[in-house]
Amino acid sequence: METDPFEDRSREALNTAIPDHEREQALEVIGHIYDAALEPERWAEVIREITAFVGGSKGQIFTALLAFKDGGFTFSHCVPARFHQEWQDKDINHDPWAIGAMEKKLYWSGNAILGTDCVSEEEYKQSIGYRGFAKDLGIHQLCVGIVFDQTSSHIPSVTCSIYRSFDEPRFGDAERSRMAILVPHISRSLGVTFRLRDAQFKMASSLGALNHLNGGVILLDARAQAVFVNRAAQRIIDEADGLALHIRPGKGKAPHLAVTRPPIQEQIDAAIASCLDERALQVAHFSRGVSVPRASGSATLALHFAPLSSTNE
Repeated sequence: METDPFEDRSREALNTAIPDHEREQALEVIGHIYDAALEPERWAEVIREITAFVGGSKGQIFTALLAFKDGGFTFSHCVPARFHQEWQDKDINHDPWAIGAMEKKLYWSGNAILGTDCVSEEEYKQSIGYRGFAKDLGIHQLCVGIVFDQTSSHIPSVTCSIYRSFDEPRFGDAERSRMAILVPHISRSLGVTFRLRDAQFKMASSLGALNHLNGGVILLDARAQAVFVNRAAQRIIDEADGLALHIRPGKGKAPHLAVTRPPIQEQIDAAIASCLDERALQVAHFSRGVSVPRASGSATLALHFAPLSSTNE
């Protein structure tokens, strides 16, 4: 059986002790990451905090392989507009870091890598993108988290890229570990945003708006009890084919999310518990949801879990 490289990296990051002050800073940044799930305008401030936590001087969360004219986006900190335009005009298909990451099979969701993992410093200095404009902008070093790779049909490839100049200390394992801690949370937050983008972002916290989504949405409270089920999710539950809402003895009157196969129930309970744990640094990446087979042979249900901010009604 092949091992999942994301799980290996997660365990590695989990086993890496970080100082208490960094842990507190990470938890604060993670809280703000989830605040941005339904309020995308917050990402500009969030990427500033991510840049500071990882230890860079510039940073951006952007669609690294998709131009803005084709639906791409960016949230950036200290990266001038000139970079975005010139990158799209000259370097989007010649990015040495992206090309190197894909050639070395490093470009997968959840991975946290350095620019030197992709190409040598000398190769980067000789690249078209660096000599053309990145050199003048001080974009010389990279610490990047692959938030989403190219395998999803409904979510574009997204990276969280943090930069330093050659005059600054070299990125190393400490910065890579900090990025590895944040990437799963960024993926969960952006995953919610992408799933809800059929509705206006500003309306996403409205139960009425959630009822108009094509995808199923179930909101759980702090006790993991279902307090809202949108119409699409209710239709799936009514089919009684893999997914249900059950009242658990001694757990109150509100129903809990349930499935018919015990091992899968354990995965669901663990995913929900990780969302409810406000002190959790390590969580599963959004793209690695829980798959629920259906007795009828219909398409497998894919369940994705993410917390909302505690300040969101």
